[in-house]
Amino acid sequence: MYNVDTDTGLCSCPQGDTGKPCKHQIYVAKDLNIDIPLCLPSNEHTRIKLHTIATGCSDIKKDWYTPFLNTENNENTELCPK
Repeated sequence: MYNVDTDTGLCSCPQGDTGKPCKHQIYVAKDLNIDIPLCLPSNEHTRIKLHTIATGCSDIKKDWYTPFLNTENNENTELCPK
C-alpha cells in the first residue's frame, strides 16, 4: 500500500517518490475531487480557472468543463462558448 500526501502531491511508490505523477496520485485526486500539485487539474473549478488565465475569457458556458464522459453534443471549439 502506498501513501499519497495531498498537500505536496508526493506518493510513496517508486515513481511518485521521485516527484513524478503516478496512478495513485490521480486516483486519490479523482476520488476526493481535489487537485494534487504534481498532476493535471482534475476538477471543474480548476479547469475553469486555467481556461480564464490562458484565454482571458471568464464567460464560460455552464458545464463546459464537466467530466469528458458526459460529452453528448460537445463539438463546439470556441474559446468562450456561451
